[in-house]
Amino acid sequence: MAIEKLETTIRGRQYIFTVEIMPSEDGNFYRVTPDQEDEFLVKTIPTFISFDEKGNVDMEEKFSKGESKEVIDSIWRAIKEQIINEHPSFSLPLVE
Repeated sequence: MAIEKLETTIRGRQYIFTVEIMPSEDGNFYRVTPDQEDEFLVKTIPTFISFDEKGNVDMEEKFSKGESKEVIDSIWRAIKEQIINEHPSFSLPLVE
């Protein structure tokens, strides 16, 4: 497992998240946790969000519209730009 930090802008405000990159037989999973307490994030994100390597999230129905969708889209964009594209080895299953 690798741990990375990412930063993204949501509604004009900067947010920092911790991303745990977890390998599995099906590819990498990205578990994202907010680094700060914020009323907006607490309302839209539970304790963490897990993405698969294609950007799909668990609890998809909860995150499919409105503010939650906006947050998920921003976080996934940041994962692709700041983790997958900058560290191509993270787009491959990690070997432990």
